[in-house]
Amino acid sequence: MLGLTFWKTVWRRFSGDRCLTEAQALTYTTLFSLVPLLALVFAIARFFIQAEDILSRSEELLTRFLNPAAIETVQETLFNLLQKAQQAPLGKASMLIFLIMILGLIMQTENVLNRIFRVRKGRNLLQKITAYWMILTLGPVLMLLPPAGAFYLSHFAKKFLATMLLKILYVLTVILFFAGLYFYLPNRRIKIRAALFGGGVAGLLWLLTAYLYTFYTSKAVAYSKLYGSLSALPLFLLWLFLSWTVTLFGAEAASVYEEKEWLGNGYRLPLPVLAVAVMLELTGAYDKGTGPLSLTALSRNLRVAPGEVETVIEELEARGLVVVTEEGILPARSPASVPLKELVIPFQGALPESPPESPNLKRAYFLFKDWEERLEKTLEDL
Repeated sequence: MLGLTFWKTVWRRFSGDRCLTEAQALTYTTLFSLVPLLALVFAIARFFIQAEDILSRSEELLTRFLNPAAIETVQETLFNLLQKAQQAPLGKASMLIFLIMILGLIMQTENVLNRIFRVRKGRNLLQKITAYWMILTLGPVLMLLPPAGAFYLSHFAKKFLATMLLKILYVLTVILFFAGLYFYLPNRRIKIRAALFGGGVAGLLWLLTAYLYTFYTSKAVAYSKLYGSLSALPLFLLWLFLSWTVTLFGAEAASVYEEKEWLGNGYRLPLPVLAVAVMLELTGAYDKGTGPLSLTALSRNLRVAPGEVETVIEELEARGLVVVTEEGILPARSPASVPLKELVIPFQGALPESPPESPNLKRAYFLFKDWEERLEKTLEDL
């Protein structure tokens, strides 16, 4: 059962990762990518649904979620843009600009999710091409499930039953959309349970936010009277910002859910201590013939969050102390040739060769100098 500690950690991570600022940046990028994205979705939708039904279903969704206070302005502007984007003979330059806009939004989202899930190494070019191609093809199909389901259910089911099934389908689609985003976009293997949990949190919050937003904008008469048709823009920006805020909060919930078994420890190990423990685990497994060890196995054995273990592994790999393969992680040197000083100093920092002149600094210097000399022992000595 998830308690207060879990949600406090989620909120602390949400604030520490500056998710509200990231949501503002993503809102700005989405403004430029919205029409190309919708044009892509509409183009794929035409393979499954007739154009008239697409427009009617889209109008229903827009009326419900996008901007009830100025829906006529939004509908007229948006549908005109979409029709021009689909019917006009776009040149190669226009298509390239559209593609760059969409890819820019995906790349920015990937970078934010990588930071949230504590991923420090992004995808290479080939991996990006493969991943983004899957998103561009499967993402619109997933977004089309609710309107496509409404279209087909209206032909084969009674109205009441079709409405109930559509509502269930819509909720499940929203949850699966967020879960797929958390599972697929970060550049490391996210646990399915964590992705589904984060998708459930984000999906339910998004639906609740949509309802509250619709209620607010329908009652914000003074706001509409003050700005007139111009109220479409600030209210639409507010909706995009809320959507991205909920998306990033769900990602934080999924990230913390992966680490929930370590939340009750009550302490955090310093990285120098963790580095020594990781090397002891790796050399011990190698001597027993049970290596190499995966990142998951190391985290489980040490009962430390995977993100912290990964930080240590990256530093040890950069210094040639471990080798990371597809099968797992192996020690690169024998325990007798690895002094503890070499493991600790990268995270702790090394003392200068000569002591400082200040008396108190000199006393502190020699205190830690004695401590540093004890680190001349090797892993084998432990």
